[in-house]
Amino acid sequence: MTGFGRSEWDWTNVNLGLESHGPLILDNGTLLTFTRSYDAPKPNPGSAIWLVRADAWNGTYTTVDAGPAFNLDSEDTFMWQDPRGHYHALFHDLSGIASQQGVGAHAFSRDGLNWEYKSGSYYLEAAVGDSQDVFTFARRERPHLLLDDDGNPSYLTNGVVPSSGSDWR
Repeated sequence: MTGFGRSEWDWTNVNLGLESHGPLILDNGTLLTFTRSYDAPKPNPGSAIWLVRADAWNGTYTTVDAGPAFNLDSEDTFMWQDPRGHYHALFHDLSGIASQQGVGAHAFSRDGLNWEYKSGSYYLEAAVGDSQDVFTFARRERPHLLLDDDGNPSYLTNGVVPSSGSDWR
């Protein structure tokens, strides 16, 4: 495993840090999360996804594998564990390729370490309001789920950009 110490990463070329992530703290106190490398070196895409873990939220974070978990152009992870103990993660799919032209993508795992990216659109740029009006956004990202008392997803929230432009200006 590789640590996140400044001396262990070429931060100029990889820019891998705890960024654009939603950690899951397990019952034993350990933490799992995905993070992204921005402007990753080739052959990785501009925003490859890496699996990271730590013994505690304030512990030393290390990558689980030597390379990215997903070589897909994604960011903004939200990770959760379902009532059966299976792991899931939602992503903002920057290119629409992984989610088949949507903007929301999904990955799952039985053990939290071996993940599979699931094809399909899990959310689009458009959303339906209470009055059944359809709102189409320039960007819809930062997925976050509200879970019910049993740990099942009940509601999806997103950050949006209502018209053309960037989400950081």
